[in-house]
Amino acid sequence: MRPASTMQTLVDTYLAARRSMGVDLRIEGRQLRAFARFADQTGHRGPLTVDVAVRWAQSARHGTRLTWARRLQTLRPFMKYRAQFDPGTEIAPSGLFGPVHRRLVPHIYTEAEVSALIDAAAQLRPVTGLRLRARTYTTLFGLLASTGLRISEALALTPIDVDLPAASRTVRKTTFRKSRLVPLHPTTVAALQRYVAAAAGASVIGGSRRSWCPSRGHPWAIAWCITRSRRSAPDSGGSGAATMPCHASTTYGTRSSAAPWCAGINSSRASIT
Repeated sequence: MRPASTMQTLVDTYLAARRSMGVDLRIEGRQLRAFARFADQTGHRGPLTVDVAVRWAQSARHGTRLTWARRLQTLRPFMKYRAQFDPGTEIAPSGLFGPVHRRLVPHIYTEAEVSALIDAAAQLRPVTGLRLRARTYTTLFGLLASTGLRISEALALTPIDVDLPAASRTVRKTTFRKSRLVPLHPTTVAALQRYVAAAAGASVIGGSRRSWCPSRGHPWAIAWCITRSRRSAPDSGGSGAATMPCHASTTYGTRSSAAPWCAGINSSRASIT
């Protein structure tokens, strides 16, 4: 008798079939392999069931109903695929744990909160491999506040993307894989010039394709700066309303849109730059 396939084998077969059709499934692939390991390690045998899917979804550490819903949503295409070959396969119903998407209310940073965040970043101590840690994060937060870039776009910045004499930078392969030019204010250009000079002296920037901001320790350093800034920003009241610098782009867009109105200009005719 032919031995039953492990869940890992079934997942690998599914991923190979989908990727042969041009589907990336990078994140989904990691999640599906994690599910396969869970199913095999817990001794699951036989057809794929809702029970094992739910148990895996709820096994997430510090998981919420939103986490469970997203995990099941990842499994549903795989379950539908398996149902073609194994009639005993069960498909988890959509919405079993509620909606899979949640749109958070963006936080509009005040000038005091931005200043407090930059001041907190200036207190970061150097660590191995990142001697210019304080200067790096003060420049990062200042760039987010002055340009409206997404955090991922700012972290992906390389020397070849920035044209300081022309006061512009190129954001490559963003939404829908398009690129765009972002103008830089003279004060932003001056700040970047200071950072580039300091980084060159410390041998931080090593090539035209290397990220200007080393990736080590980003989540911890950013979270520390935010926590620290809440204590000193009078507008936040220590309430923790300011969450992540990812809201900097929303703050920038809101202020740019409101500026003509505040100046008494018809916003439908104003050119926002």
